Amino acid sequence: MSDWRVDGTNPADVESKIQELSWLNSVLFGIGGWSRNKPFNADFFHMHLVTSSIFLASYVAYLKPTSIEHLFRGYLLVSLGWWISRGRPALNIAEFYASTTSHPLPSGPIHIPKKDVLQLEDSTKVVTPNAWLPIIQTSVVHPDDHLPKLQRALAHYATLYGTRKAGQKDFVATELEGAEKLDGSLFIRVAGLTAERLGRVREGEEAGKWDKDGFYQAKL
Repeated sequence: MSDWRVDGTNPADVESKIQELSWLNSVLFGIGGWSRNKPFNADFFHMHLVTSSIFLASYVAYLKPTSIEHLFRGYLLVSLGWWISRGRPALNIAEFYASTTSHPLPSGPIHIPKKDVLQLEDSTKVVTPNAWLPIIQTSVVHPDDHLPKLQRALAHYATLYGTRKAGQKDFVATELEGAEKLDGSLFIRVAGLTAERLGRVREGEEAGKWDKDGFYQAKL
């Protein structure tokens, strides 16, 4: 933590640190909530880390350089503190990418397109060319208003960082196991898992709830 500094006088460094915090909290909520053998754990508290991070950029315009550093370092500590307090869920990055989809489909009947439809290399994209649209549509009518706030933040990050390729040096430098697999599809993958967990009410599914049990391991 002592090595994580923010130069509030340098706009490029400030933007870089905002990006780091945005990725961090998306990883803690999304990859931390995923498990191969259990339903997605949409942790209520980790969700707020994602929805709060979207406002960091708004504060910067009104803060002095030293205040920016204090805010960002304090925010990082709070984020890591919540991750620890919720049971330090494992971040199985490689397994997460191998087992989740970068193009989640809506539930319900799938329409059969006309034979003269524009053919795409991936047939799933013929019916749902943009996977974000059904996610946003079902979120805005969900009875829990936390869901559209989360999906808004994830969609925003997908707009900013969605084209990032795997294997980039800054990800690898984190020394997290599997970090070389991280790419811009993280946000749509997490959004799809969350939509499924909370229920796609627009498509006729029952509304689900946020998970609040944490990730604690029972001691034998």
